[in-house]
Amino acid sequence: MVETLITHNSEKILSLGEFHGINTSILDQVGKKIYSKDFEIKNFKLELDEKIFQENLIEKYDNLKKSLFLDKSLENFFNIEIILKFFPNAKIVHTYRDYKDSIIGIYQTMMPELSWSHRIQDIKNYIKIYQEIIEYFKKQYPDKIIDVELNKLTNKKEIETKKILEFCEIDLKKDFLNFDKNKNLFNKTNSFLQVRKKIKKYEINKYQPYYYLI
Repeated sequence: MVETLITHNSEKILSLGEFHGINTSILDQVGKKIYSKDFEIKNFKLELDEKIFQENLIEKYDNLKKSLFLDKSLENFFNIEIILKFFPNAKIVHTYRDYKDSIIGIYQTMMPELSWSHRIQDIKNYIKIYQEIIEYFKKQYPDKIIDVELNKLTNKKEIETKKILEFCEIDLKKDFLNFDKNKNLFNKTNSFLQVRKKIKKYEINKYQPYYYLI
């Protein structure tokens, strides 16, 4: 939804969806180490050759049609420090909702490519790590990160949307909320149907019957 609000209001921004450009550039360097049979996490230290890393980024991003782009890869929250080092003008839009709802929603979706999404306890562990990391980076880079909570966005859509666009330095269109009428928008992730619907109020009781699982 936030991706769509941003790209609807600025034709200069190219949405890459979940591009994974940062993460794959890291894995290009550390993959052999972490996937080796004798790998031990206690002996591992993340060290990147900056020149090689930058060359990988240029190769992945430099052939894009636009110089401004949006990348909503899930693992980006791990890499905020690296992102800001190589993209100092980057804006981090931190979107979230009630964590209990997130746990049930992720478990219900059963995403095959995410090994941690198949058990409630694994999802809880992942979210705990995420919470610790995002809170750390919010303290480190308070001017670079904005919080967008789904319940607030759907209940105060005009106010919250204006906050997002102002943070991203995007001018408001006259129809800045009417992304559902924009036929040029495309979204290829699980939330693609939201592109064709207006912003509706968040259903706060949607997953409540399943909270006992948590």
